[in-house]
Amino acid sequence: MECYTTIFDSYEWLPPYGENHVSVDANVVTIHYDNPHDETNKEYPFAKRSYIFDGISSFCKSAFPGVACSTFDCDTDEKMSFDVLFEITHSEQAKKWNEYWQKTSFTFMYKNRHLCQFFTTANTAINVICTGVTLSDEVLLKTAEWR
Repeated sequence: MECYTTIFDSYEWLPPYGENHVSVDANVVTIHYDNPHDETNKEYPFAKRSYIFDGISSFCKSAFPGVACSTFDCDTDEKMSFDVLFEITHSEQAKKWNEYWQKTSFTFMYKNRHLCQFFTTANTAINVICTGVTLSDEVLLKTAEWR
């Protein structure tokens, strides 16, 4: 049984050593990193991209490694990837949120999903129960605005 599905693979756009900083603000998780294209554009040595979550029912940011916000069982030898945003395929938390919203809302028609990512360089984990997520375009920065 498949335990998780990769939604966004940050290895496709982060530098090989990962992120510099992760910030959380309401429904947005912003990932700051050194501009991987800085050899061609030295005026903008930093960059950022954001995950924008829709329909959040639950959001947890924690230290990683540390005490997990949620647990899930995986009955396979499938190796978990770090630094990718993934969906827990058979999440009890997402199932319970779906049941809750179906009981309390006549207009509920979205399926909650349980999304997670472990940011190994920033030592941060996020667990989000939401209806969807988008990845912003890259924004180039002149300064490290997280400092």
